[in-house]
Amino acid sequence: MKNAGLNVSVKTLFSLTEHLYNLINSLNEMNRQDIITGNYVCLDESPITFYNKNKSNGYAWSMSNNIGAYYQFEATRSGKVAKEMLKGFSGVVMTDGYSGYDFLSKMDGIDHCDSDESPKR
Repeated sequence: MKNAGLNVSVKTLFSLTEHLYNLINSLNEMNRQDIITGNYVCLDESPITFYNKNKSNGYAWSMSNNIGAYYQFEATRSGKVAKEMLKGFSGVVMTDGYSGYDFLSKMDGIDHCDSDESPKR
Protein backbone atom coordinates (compact mmCIF):
# COMPACT_ATOMS: atom_id res chain seq x y z
CA MET A 1 0.00 0.00 0.00
CA LYS A 2 2.83 2.34 0.86
CA ASN A 3 4.42 1.76 -2.55
CA ALA A 4 1.11 2.75 -4.13
CA GLY A 5 1.13 6.02 -2.20
CA LEU A 6 -1.45 4.98 0.37
CA ASN A 7 -0.59 5.93 3.93
CA VAL A 8 -2.70 3.59 6.09
CA SER A 9 -1.89 3.17 9.77
CA VAL A 10 -1.32 -0.21 11.35
CA LYS A 11 -4.21 0.51 13.72
CA THR A 12 -6.56 1.01 10.75
CA LEU A 13 -5.37 -2.20 9.10
CA PHE A 14 -5.83 -4.10 12.36
CA SER A 15 -9.35 -2.68 12.80
CA LEU A 16 -10.29 -3.69 9.26
CA THR A 17 -8.96 -7.20 9.87
CA GLU A 18 -10.85 -7.44 13.16
CA HIS A 19 -14.12 -6.36 11.52
CA LEU A 20 -13.62 -8.86 8.70
CA TYR A 21 -12.97 -11.61 11.26
CA ASN A 22 -16.22 -10.74 13.06
CA LEU A 23 -18.11 -11.00 9.76
CA ILE A 24 -16.66 -14.35 8.66
CA ASN A 25 -16.09 -16.09 12.01
CA SER A 26 -19.09 -18.38 11.48
CA LEU A 27 -17.53 -19.54 8.20
CA ASN A 28 -14.30 -20.29 10.07
CA GLU A 29 -16.21 -22.51 12.51
CA MET A 30 -17.90 -24.28 9.59
CA ASN A 31 -14.44 -24.91 8.18
CA ARG A 32 -13.31 -26.39 11.53
CA GLN A 33 -16.34 -28.67 11.54
CA ASP A 34 -15.45 -29.93 8.04
CA ILE A 35 -11.82 -30.56 9.04
CA ILE A 36 -12.70 -32.63 12.10
CA THR A 37 -14.73 -35.02 9.94
CA GLY A 38 -11.45 -36.36 8.56
CA ASN A 39 -9.47 -39.13 10.22
CA TYR A 40 -6.36 -37.05 10.91
CA VAL A 41 -5.32 -33.47 11.62
CA CYS A 42 -2.01 -31.65 11.94
CA LEU A 43 -1.94 -29.24 14.87
CA ASP A 44 0.59 -26.49 15.57
CA GLU A 45 1.02 -23.10 17.20
CA SER A 46 3.37 -20.30 16.22
CA PRO A 47 4.28 -17.18 18.21
CA ILE A 48 2.93 -13.91 16.85
CA THR A 49 2.94 -10.32 18.08
CA PHE A 50 -0.59 -8.97 18.47
CA TYR A 51 -1.32 -5.36 17.71
CA ASN A 52 -2.23 -3.70 21.00
CA LYS A 53 -0.76 -0.98 23.15
CA ASN A 54 1.59 -3.48 24.85
CA LYS A 55 2.48 -5.28 21.60
CA SER A 56 2.09 -8.48 23.58
CA ASN A 57 2.84 -11.87 22.14
CA GLY A 58 0.31 -14.54 21.41
CA TYR A 59 -0.04 -17.60 19.21
CA ALA A 60 -1.48 -18.38 15.82
CA TRP A 61 -2.85 -21.91 16.16
CA SER A 62 -3.48 -24.01 13.07
CA MET A 63 -5.28 -27.28 12.46
CA SER A 64 -5.17 -28.74 8.97
CA ASN A 65 -5.55 -31.82 6.83
CA ASN A 66 -6.42 -32.60 3.21
CA ILE A 67 -9.84 -31.00 3.72
CA GLY A 68 -8.59 -27.56 4.67
CA ALA A 69 -7.02 -25.38 7.34
CA TYR A 70 -8.44 -23.70 10.42
CA TYR A 71 -6.73 -20.88 12.32
CA GLN A 72 -7.30 -19.54 15.80
CA PHE A 73 -5.41 -16.67 17.42
CA GLU A 74 -4.94 -16.85 21.18
CA ALA A 75 -2.85 -15.12 23.84
CA THR A 76 -1.76 -18.47 25.27
CA ARG A 77 0.09 -21.63 24.31
CA SER A 78 -2.02 -23.64 26.73
CA GLY A 79 -3.22 -27.09 25.78
CA LYS A 80 -6.75 -25.85 26.51
CA VAL A 81 -6.69 -24.20 23.09
CA ALA A 82 -5.79 -27.50 21.39
CA LYS A 83 -8.58 -29.28 23.29
CA GLU A 84 -11.05 -26.61 22.17
CA MET A 85 -9.95 -26.89 18.55
CA LEU A 86 -10.18 -30.69 18.61
CA LYS A 87 -13.63 -30.79 20.22
CA GLY A 88 -15.65 -33.44 18.39
CA PHE A 89 -12.64 -34.97 16.62
CA SER A 90 -11.44 -38.56 16.83
CA GLY A 91 -8.50 -39.91 14.90
CA VAL A 92 -4.81 -39.20 14.50
CA VAL A 93 -3.38 -35.87 15.64
CA MET A 94 0.08 -35.08 14.25
CA THR A 95 2.17 -32.49 16.11
CA ASP A 96 5.77 -31.40 16.32
CA GLY A 97 7.93 -32.63 19.21
CA TYR A 98 6.74 -29.96 21.69
CA SER A 99 6.07 -31.69 25.03
CA GLY A 100 3.04 -29.48 25.62
CA TYR A 101 1.11 -31.80 23.32
CA ASP A 102 1.84 -34.93 25.37
CA PHE A 103 -1.61 -34.71 26.99
CA LEU A 104 -3.13 -35.70 23.64
CA SER A 105 -2.10 -39.32 24.09
CA LYS A 106 -4.38 -39.46 27.15
CA MET A 107 -7.48 -38.18 25.35
CA ASP A 108 -10.21 -40.64 24.38
CA GLY A 109 -10.50 -41.17 20.64
CA ILE A 110 -7.14 -39.53 19.88
CA ASP A 111 -4.06 -41.27 18.51
CA HIS A 112 -1.25 -38.77 18.99
CA CYS A 113 1.93 -38.88 16.99
CA ASP A 114 4.61 -36.26 16.68
CA SER A 115 6.99 -35.64 13.83
CA ASP A 116 9.47 -38.19 15.19
CA GLU A 117 7.21 -41.03 16.24
CA SER A 118 4.39 -43.36 15.30
CA PRO A 119 0.93 -43.00 16.92
CA LYS A 120 0.71 -43.19 20.73
CA ARG A 121 -2.37 -44.69 22.37
